[in-house]
Amino acid sequence: MNLLIDHEVLKAEIELERASADDVVAKAKVYLALLSAFHKQLCRYARLLSRGRHQNQLATGQGPAEQAPEPFSTAIHIAKSEILRVERLLEKFSKISASEAVEIFNRLGHRGSSNWEEAIDEVRTTVGTERMSAGTAIEQAGLLLREEYALSNRTAEVMGH
Repeated sequence: MNLLIDHEVLKAEIELERASADDVVAKAKVYLALLSAFHKQLCRYARLLSRGRHQNQLATGQGPAEQAPEPFSTAIHIAKSEILRVERLLEKFSKISASEAVEIFNRLGHRGSSNWEEAIDEVRTTVGTERMSAGTAIEQAGLLLREEYALSNRTAEVMGH
């Protein structure tokens, strides 16, 4: 079964889990690229095995994961699930709106306040003591999410998960 493990992908996964807020996006992109290539390779191998072993199943319209021997099928499904997880993670870090920045600030008590609101082209506390442009708020919210991710992974590592 060791043949179905790509050690470069595994190394990239570990590096992503140990990433800091500063390098988590870059490490996620590397992991995603390696994982996608590995997934394609698994699908290609699965198709070759399926053609050789089950010529009659080709007409069923099943994908390579359904036709492949169980270890390949499982590996294909796991790789695809992981690709989707990393894509969502990258999207979470990079596609933040001003209203989402407000939600993040309020949830995390950014700058000691949980009363942030969105206004025209800015984000501010409801009492107006703190304010910043929407662009700055989006950048800070992204950084806060990356820090939260990194802290969560360090905590899980310390706890042995």
